[in-house]
Amino acid sequence: EGGGRIVATHESSDESYYSIADDGSPYYALMSEFLDMPFPHLALAFGEPDITDVCMQFHQMAPWIQPTAVDTVMEGDRMLGRILMTSDFDALTILYDPNTRLIESIDLGITGGDLVQAGATLTYRHTFEYETHDAPLPGATFAFEPGERQRVDMMGALVAAPDPGPAGRPGGGAGGLVGTPAPPFVLATADGGAFDLEEHRGQVVVLDFWATWCAPCRRALPMLQDVARWASNQEVPVKIVTVNVWERDAPDERLEKVRKFWKQQGLTMPVVMDYTDQTAQAYGLTGIPATVVIRSDGVVHAQHMGVPGDYVKTLKREIIDAIEVLEAE
Repeated sequence: EGGGRIVATHESSDESYYSIADDGSPYYALMSEFLDMPFPHLALAFGEPDITDVCMQFHQMAPWIQPTAVDTVMEGDRMLGRILMTSDFDALTILYDPNTRLIESIDLGITGGDLVQAGATLTYRHTFEYETHDAPLPGATFAFEPGERQRVDMMGALVAAPDPGPAGRPGGGAGGLVGTPAPPFVLATADGGAFDLEEHRGQVVVLDFWATWCAPCRRALPMLQDVARWASNQEVPVKIVTVNVWERDAPDERLEKVRKFWKQQGLTMPVVMDYTDQTAQAYGLTGIPATVVIRSDGVVHAQHMGVPGDYVKTLKREIIDAIEVLEAE
C-alpha cells in the first residue's frame, strides 16, 4: 500500500484486515509480524548497510550465521548456486538461480541452543515462487480498499479470535499460556538486585522478553517505555519488567553489554537477566520480542510476539482489561 504501510488479509475471512506502518523499513515491519518466516530479499535490498548485520537478518531464528561456503549443486536437471551459512548450532543453505539471482529455497537446521532438545534438530524449510512482469505495474495494483472489512489490531486476529479468559471473558491476546498460571521465576536484575514474580502477586505484571541483537526489540522498547511512563503518570497498578534472553556472551560480558545498551537508549525500565534462558523456555518463547501480560491473580491474560500495530494502544488496553477482569468479578 502507498504511504509506507503494509496491509494484510487472510483467505479464511473477508471481514477483517490488518494494517501497519513500515516506519521506513518494510523488512523490519514484516520481520516483526512473521517471526519464523525469512525475508532474505528484503534483507538484501533494505537491510542494514553492514554485511554482518545483513547476515543476522537472513533468518530470524539464526541471527549468528555467517557465510562459510559457496558452490553449485544439481537439482534435477538444473544447476543452482548454493550458499552455506553457519554458526555454532545453525546451518542455513540457500539455493538460487545463477541466471536470475533469485533465491529458490532456504533450509535451516538448528541442532543446539535453548530452542532444541539434546539430540534433536529443529528444521525450517522455505521455498519461493516469483511472478515476473514486462512492465511496471499500475499504481492501482498496490491500492487497498477495505470496503466492509473491519481493521484489527494484530495479525493473528485475521484468522482466530483471542482465547477466552475466565468465565468466558476475553483475554487480551492469543497465546499458549493465556488463561493459565504464569510460570514463576526469580532472576537477577541488571542493577544488582533480584526479581521474584511471586512477590508481585496483587498487581498486573507485564514481561517483555528481548535481546540486544534483536532489531524488532530495539524498535519496541522505546514504545514500551512510553507505556511505563503512562502507567506511572496515571498511577495504574502495573509492574513493567524487561527480561533479557538469548545472548551469546558470558554472564559478566552480557551484563556489561545490557547496561551499556540501556544507557545508550535512555531506557529506565527494570531489566532482569535470564542468564540460563530457562525462563524463556518456561514461557515457550519461539521468537522475540515477546510480551506477556499477567493478571494480579498470577494468570496470564495476554501473550503475543512481535510488534503489533498500534503497539502502545494495544498494550495499554491489555493492561486495563487485565485489571477490569478481576474487578468485574
